[in-house]
Amino acid sequence: MIQPFAELGSNVFNRGGGLVGHNTVIKDHWFVAGGVTVLGHVTVEPFCLLGAGSTIKNGVTIGRQCAIGAGALILEDTKPQQVYIGRHAQLMLVPSDQLLHGSVGDSEGRPDHG
Repeated sequence: MIQPFAELGSNVFNRGGGLVGHNTVIKDHWFVAGGVTVLGHVTVEPFCLLGAGSTIKNGVTIGRQCAIGAGALILEDTKPQQVYIGRHAQLMLVPSDQLLHGSVGDSEGRPDHG
């Protein structure tokens, strides 16, 4: 179900059975598996994947090229080009080019969870 005042970009693939809340902006080129709940006033940047049964809470921005795992609960904004999984979603994967340049994570190259 897509609620009033939601804006959907081009090349959007939605498997259905979910909810896109009011005043949500979904930009171009994204995939949504079944049963996803995107509550109101959310922005989903281009090239994102939202896994089956995931929930995005009010007012959150999903960064460009993010992947949200099945069943994940997103309570705050996500960083671009990251993978988030878990019931209280945690950053799980950082692209290797960012690790090599030291732009994220700690001195050992592990994601910064915090």
